Amino acid sequence: MPPRRPPALAHPARQPRAERTSDAIIEAGLALLRERDFAAVSVAEIAARAGVSVGGFYARFEGKEALLHALAAEVIADCSGALDRALAPSRMARASVEGVVRAYVRVMITKFREHRNAIVQVIRHARAGDPLHGLAVRDFNDHVHGRLRALLHERRHLIAHPDPDAAVNIGLFLVSAAAREGVLSDNLRAYPIKVTDSMLITELTRAYVAYLQPRTSRARRAP
Repeated sequence: MPPRRPPALAHPARQPRAERTSDAIIEAGLALLRERDFAAVSVAEIAARAGVSVGGFYARFEGKEALLHALAAEVIADCSGALDRALAPSRMARASVEGVVRAYVRVMITKFREHRNAIVQVIRHARAGDPLHGLAVRDFNDHVHGRLRALLHERRHLIAHPDPDAAVNIGLFLVSAAAREGVLSDNLRAYPIKVTDSMLITELTRAYVAYLQPRTSRARRAP
């Protein structure tokens, strides 16, 4: 199952007009979240960007924190959906170990880049102790990591590492941490080399696959 969405609306939007207002506020919030720290954005600014009154904002959301929960849910749903599509059984049916890993890494890096500012702020709130943000992040990780683990477990016989289960999980930890550091924290700037996202996808895939030590098989890489 995909990650659960935390409650965010002050009142459920039952009418099409109310739904359009909520959607407009969420779109405005996402746009502002991409531009700068959400703490520096006012409710009045969000409402103006959405084309609604401040009262209209509070009719749909209890405050900025409630909106941030809704924005996090939108970002998480987009990332989860992209990974679900990339790792769908129909796409992965004939994929090699490398094909599975590459599909995961490619979507992870792409979505980290697309939603960088939003993800950084959601993680910050989760680490600060916000229970809903923490739950959303854990649910997302459990869901997408579970999909990858299941696919690699199906190919366990193709993994030559002496402890395949440990290798899948430790490799996942290393690659995910490197992606967070490289894209979300932008710490690759400290190194004397220009690393593009395409290069990062290739090298993280290569590192994870080499660690798993896949045996030669006839399985083809996923498109």
